[in-house]
Amino acid sequence: MIHAVEVKHEGTRFSSVVYVGATPSTPSNRAYIKEQFRLFTLGLPPQDFPNPDAVKECDMAGYVGKEAILSGEMGRKAMGFGLA
Repeated sequence: MIHAVEVKHEGTRFSSVVYVGATPSTPSNRAYIKEQFRLFTLGLPPQDFPNPDAVKECDMAGYVGKEAILSGEMGRKAMGFGLA
C-alpha cells in the first residue's frame, strides 16, 4: 500500500491522503489492509491517521458509502474485501 501526502502542508485544514494498493502481498501489508477495511466499513479514517478531531468521511458531503465501492469486483479487491 502506498501512502502519499503533500510534502509541506501550509493550509489550516486537513489535507488529502492518497492510498494506492500496489504493494506485495506480505503478512504486514495484509494485516494493515484488514484493519483499514474494518475502519473503512465504519466510515472512519485509516489507523495511521487517528486524529479524533478529524472529520469522518461518512459525514462529508458526497459520501457514497461503502456499498458504492464494494459493489464491483475491483473495488472489493482494492479495499481488501477478500482478506476480511
